[in-house]
Amino acid sequence: MKTAANMALPVDSPGFDEPWQAQVHGMSRILIEAGKIEPQAWGQALGGAIRKRLDSGAPDTTETYYIAMTDAIEAVVAVDEARLTNFIEAWRHAYETTPHGAPVALKD
Repeated sequence: MKTAANMALPVDSPGFDEPWQAQVHGMSRILIEAGKIEPQAWGQALGGAIRKRLDSGAPDTTETYYIAMTDAIEAVVAVDEARLTNFIEAWRHAYETTPHGAPVALKD
């Protein structure tokens, strides 16, 4: 049985037990490469999610690892409510004060 502790796989191994695991892994790579999440924040979120799962009694398996990876993605891409509220207010101010027919522009 593969475990999160021994994730080194043989070169000829498919690497994933289920297609959804590959998808979750791919999403994390895309988010990092696109600059949507910082690698350090990702590492911390993933480590915390794994610890939380294992501390709650989940078995130390590949499935637990990828479920934790899903938890970590959800945590790092969660919307910052205050930032969203500020953006909405800035947008509202911009469109309310823009003359009719002129393009709406947000100030930095």
